[in-house]
Amino acid sequence: MAPILNWVEMHDDVSLPTASPEILHAIPPFYAEYDARCLVVLPGTVFDQIMHHIKGNCSVERIGILIGRPCKRPSGEQLLACVEAALPVDDITASRVKVSIQKNGWKNVWGEPALNSTASIIGWYHSHPNHGVFLSAVDRKTQSLWFAQEWKTAIVIDPIRGEHQAFTGADGIAAPIIFI
Repeated sequence: MAPILNWVEMHDDVSLPTASPEILHAIPPFYAEYDARCLVVLPGTVFDQIMHHIKGNCSVERIGILIGRPCKRPSGEQLLACVEAALPVDDITASRVKVSIQKNGWKNVWGEPALNSTASIIGWYHSHPNHGVFLSAVDRKTQSLWFAQEWKTAIVIDPIRGEHQAFTGADGIAAPIIFI
């Protein structure tokens, strides 16, 4: 049986751990003044993996899951969604403007070794080939139903236009991506 993640284990943002000194050091100082409740910290190597997956077929939308850890700055005022891995999902139903993960795709995600006692699903990514980066009405519903905590992240990428944007929380608020 695949492991089951506890979706409410970190429901209260107050209980989030403080970011490690390594993460805090990697964030440029001007982000401390940035007016955003949550910042998305994304290693360049993980972004490259996401892009490789998305560019595998730019005629339809592609989708994947983000694995990592949420934490907060020492002041507690700003949250960090620290992405550690991206899991592409290929068992999908997709068109140029819509994508959904099929049942076997979810089974494969839950069985991934990247999901362990310290890392969990912190979000998702998907592409909008040649129609910009935004959360559609369906994307917003997905975000509010399954990724409602303020640090839960959606990354939308338009591989044809070369655009990308992160959105966080139930309302899908635009958030800066910090590449490390």
